[in-house]
Amino acid sequence: MVGAAAGRGVKNLRRDRYCVDYRERLREGLALVGKFLLYVNVKWAEVQGASSRAVDRLMCDFIQWCYEKEIHLGLATHGLLAVQHRFHLRRQLSESWECIRTWKTEQPPSTRTPFTPYILEALVMFCISSVLASMGRTRALYFGAALSFRLGFFGLLRPVELVGLIVSQIGLPDSTLLGGGRSVVILIERPKTRRYLGRRQFALIDDWATVSWLYWFLEGLARDDKIFPGSGAELRAILKEGLRFLGLEHLKLVLAGLRTGGATYFFRRDQNLGKLQFMGRWRAVATLHHYLQEGMTAHLLAGLSDDTEQFLLSLRPRLASLRSPPRVSAVQLIPWRRVHDGSKQR
Repeated sequence: MVGAAAGRGVKNLRRDRYCVDYRERLREGLALVGKFLLYVNVKWAEVQGASSRAVDRLMCDFIQWCYEKEIHLGLATHGLLAVQHRFHLRRQLSESWECIRTWKTEQPPSTRTPFTPYILEALVMFCISSVLASMGRTRALYFGAALSFRLGFFGLLRPVELVGLIVSQIGLPDSTLLGGGRSVVILIERPKTRRYLGRRQFALIDDWATVSWLYWFLEGLARDDKIFPGSGAELRAILKEGLRFLGLEHLKLVLAGLRTGGATYFFRRDQNLGKLQFMGRWRAVATLHHYLQEGMTAHLLAGLSDDTEQFLLSLRPRLASLRSPPRVSAVQLIPWRRVHDGSKQR
């Protein structure tokens, strides 16, 4: 029966319980373990027939080998995970995981510097200003980036969720199906925590400026059009360009800092962990604690020069005007159809 089902193309539940990207990382990790086994002259059949204790010692040697060769910790970790999955050794490789934890203590802290609301508004201002000097697809990229930055911050969205967001995933407050209200509803397809919180999740955004810009921005777009009509690399490039213009490169802000910044902002405003955990779709409150501790300390450690601070303060009058979209319609301002048909106008 199992063979017949496989022949009909039925989903393999054991294999497909993990997402495609994760399975690919496991394959890369397993290939690295294969190289190590060649180095120590051990065959896969010997590993399969060994006791869990022997495999644990072998994987400790593997991790030491990766460490000495300066192989990325993440790749070594996925190698260990791959062996654990392949030979059904969950909770039986304790010494190997202890080696991983020891290695992690030597890693420099990778703090995601959070965006503040003021830096967010300044970055949005840069994007909107850049529209005036651009045409066609480039103009659409800057507009899409400005809105994506706002959605990432106020919707607590992950970078991959931002880059893949399309019009049909957005429900405006006056939607008949949603029954009114003040919040925009963002449908999240294939979220990171789908195994625990559902295959489809949602985010609510009630920041009135973001809602106003969404109403303006979505006019003339088809349901399958992307909010940011470019790649993740292009969105990161615009972020980098904007930070350089604002004199904030030293803060090393990345797209993931939008989610960290939003969490920090909402916690300082509401101080409600339960509400924030639901808003951000965190599986465990411990992960949220990490975000907040990381965010608060990074705010204190990240300093600005006097010149940069004065420059940002000088932008304040202009930022207020960007709380509302322009009077001219998005259809007039951006040639949507040409942009989404693949035009490379600049």
